[in-house]
Amino acid sequence: MSTRTRRLAVALLVVLAACWGTYQWLASEFRQAKDRRDLHNLTRSLPWANETLLVPDAVRHETDAMAWANAGSFKVTFRKGPQVGGHGPMIEYAMHRKEEDGSEPVDVVSCGATKIVTCTDLGHGLRQVVTHDTDSSDPALALYQDAGSLLITVRGYDGPLDVSLLRDILAHTHRPTDDELLSLLRPPGYQTDWS
Repeated sequence: MSTRTRRLAVALLVVLAACWGTYQWLASEFRQAKDRRDLHNLTRSLPWANETLLVPDAVRHETDAMAWANAGSFKVTFRKGPQVGGHGPMIEYAMHRKEEDGSEPVDVVSCGATKIVTCTDLGHGLRQVVTHDTDSSDPALALYQDAGSLLITVRGYDGPLDVSLLRDILAHTHRPTDDELLSLLRPPGYQTDWS
């Protein structure tokens, strides 16, 4: 191979490498822009900034965790497990915005619904709520934590659970990264209007 042919081959390889690098950079920028837009679309109805959201530490170890956000609440659901002798309970951790008068949010079972729930004050703004098996409800155990303008709830059902498990979930939370929040909120197959 002549010197000129080698130089041409090297120049072609350099151009191809530059094109490939540019393509990779553009693809990465597109993915990041899409992720930012998806995160904004999935959280824009929340009454709080994303930086104030909390998720249970246990979510990091569960592959089935999902989250929902709306104008009144942020919810994370996952199966806590595995447990000995079967599967663990379903856990729903939620941050609810209280009503303007400070009363409980409308999407939370009120302790006033005595035919459906039994409530026990555990002190320090914490209540244990047992939901009974009725025509309009399934049995569950929950803890409600009064947190100023928020009501934080952790509820378990469909598996073995006790108050200590719910207390542990309530006590061990973290602020999710944007990537973690997006992976919880974005369902499989989620499409934006420009994806």
